[in-house]
Amino acid sequence: KRMALPKDYAISSQRELDFWFRIYIVDHVKRVREVNRSNEMILLRVLHMREYLEHTLLEGTTSQRISVMQAVRYLSIPMNGGLVARLVNTKNYLLRREARLFYMVNTYDEPFEMIDNDETFTLWDRMEIHLMMSQTNAMGKPLPPFYAQIQQTKDIPNKAFLIQELGYFGAPEDIELLLQYLDSTDDRIFRAAVKSFAHREYEPAVEPIKANYRRSSPHTRRLILRSLLKIHAGDDIEDFYAWCYDVSPDFKTKRAILRCLWEYSLRGKRKVVLLRRAASPKEQVLFLHIQNEILRSTETIKL
Repeated sequence: KRMALPKDYAISSQRELDFWFRIYIVDHVKRVREVNRSNEMILLRVLHMREYLEHTLLEGTTSQRISVMQAVRYLSIPMNGGLVARLVNTKNYLLRREARLFYMVNTYDEPFEMIDNDETFTLWDRMEIHLMMSQTNAMGKPLPPFYAQIQQTKDIPNKAFLIQELGYFGAPEDIELLLQYLDSTDDRIFRAAVKSFAHREYEPAVEPIKANYRRSSPHTRRLILRSLLKIHAGDDIEDFYAWCYDVSPDFKTKRAILRCLWEYSLRGKRKVVLLRRAASPKEQVLFLHIQNEILRSTETIKL
């Protein structure tokens, strides 16, 4: 009313759409510091945004359609599923990808078609799929049959990604099925399985993970060490860490071992003291880092 807009006003261009979104973000979101879904729905209805977005999906250029699909997904704008269904198998990869991501959250009719293919996901694809899975899970909607998809895909990076997604969102009874991937000779598959077990703190995986330590690269050895700390279960883990220290040739891995041992338990701290007594002069600096609270607080243990 204050802007004296006619009663039949409706958005008719991308420029106008951007203008109204900018006003909403600056005047409300940044001022109130929160997103109000009721205000968003009023904005959509009064300005006829949905009608414009649907018209663009029908008549717009490919780049305009991609922009619309992104806005619809990020803002959770309800759309006509039939319009999006036309784009699920379109030739343009980016538009097809956006439509399939939209389908993950907004339909029950084969919503995970994007995952059922052997096109290697880019890093951005994996981030987007994980976001959609998070939203789907938060909405209480059924999640995809991760294990079946893991078995079916022949693309190793995709398989590793789906193994980790099962670790995040899979049913408890499905986690056990990942134990077989601890025997994989492909480091990407093995690391994905270890990360999944660490995320779920799955105790039955501890011994198989430990058994793979000697055959692993230094990079993967450090993942094993951090994962055992995260799972925090099993027998004689402190003794295992001490053994790893003795057989590790590089200081980076030794430092990771000492950090995990120190954080693991009181018995672990005692092991660190004993290891320091037998350490060479060059190794003493490692113990100074671990036992110094200020230096230790500057580092975080990440999988």
